[in-house]
Amino acid sequence: MARTLNATIAAKQFHSNYNSALGLVEKVEPYLALNADNIGSDDFHPLQARKIIALAFMGLVASWEGFLEDVFIRYMAGAKTVAGYSPTLKSGACKSLSKAYEVFTGKPGFDPELNYLSWTDYSRVIKRAETFFRDGKPFSDISGADIHRIADAVIIRNRIAHASSKSKSQFKKVALRHFPGTGTKLPAGLNPGSLLMQSCNVNFSKQPDPKNDTFYAYADLFARCVHTICPS
Repeated sequence: MARTLNATIAAKQFHSNYNSALGLVEKVEPYLALNADNIGSDDFHPLQARKIIALAFMGLVASWEGFLEDVFIRYMAGAKTVAGYSPTLKSGACKSLSKAYEVFTGKPGFDPELNYLSWTDYSRVIKRAETFFRDGKPFSDISGADIHRIADAVIIRNRIAHASSKSKSQFKKVALRHFPGTGTKLPAGLNPGSLLMQSCNVNFSKQPDPKNDTFYAYADLFARCVHTICPS
């Protein structure tokens, strides 16, 4: 009898990357408060610290998307979590991960190492899940509010990755939601790194503990969603 695949591996990989990202941010946070009067020759400049925080956020979003692909394909192949959970498949489980990729893409011989699958649009992820799993669960269990926050995180990531007019425009719309009551003007010099270190606000229904910065709020969001999709 074939051994049942372990879905929790996907969550463990995410949490490893999650811990690395948070650890990196905690390392550079003290440098954000430095200025011309107290910065030393061996210190990171605050601008450098914000760039590092932005890069850590890019990695966090990438880890989330990697988790989605890994756990989705594993579930298609009949994987269970360590707690024994697995979604109800609409048809039989695929015999292997490679077969699951073929069924998912509709392409015989599909090689995930040579071809890229996008997991950026979570609404699309749910539609995919509804094709293979009863009621799209557990992917459809993510709340509408959290889906909107995930979309905002992707927009922030895109602004970090490139400087196109579209990415700038979308970033401004997301950033303005973090500064209600300011009209259409953002604080001078605001960039993804500085936005991520602003105190989180009404954009998040659950305040992270003990940190209150936006970076940690998004990290908390992803961690909660991972637990919803892959309970252990």
